[in-house]
Amino acid sequence: MDRTQTGDNLLGYHYFGNFNSDNVDLGCLERIVGNKLGSAPILADAKCTLVCIYMSIILLVSSGIYELFAVAYMDSIGTLGLSYFAFKEGMECFEKTKSNKNCCCD
Repeated sequence: MDRTQTGDNLLGYHYFGNFNSDNVDLGCLERIVGNKLGSAPILADAKCTLVCIYMSIILLVSSGIYELFAVAYMDSIGTLGLSYFAFKEGMECFEKTKSNKNCCCD
């Protein structure tokens, strides 16, 4: 790998840092509003935002470790963390669709 493009990588890390800080603010506001309104959809979106934050952090850390220490396969190991959250969210989605708990068809 050509390590002469460090400036591009630093810009990417800066972008991810700002993105995550904005998402943390968004998730907190969604939880506050969702609790005040008693809105399950807003609270579910707040949880989804939290999962996006976790996934971004995993990506940032694994890429950062690879960039700093050139640890082989660190990006691949990071994808295992991403796969865990994607699988967990998918299973939760399928469980909710099997139950009529969140159905508003009445």
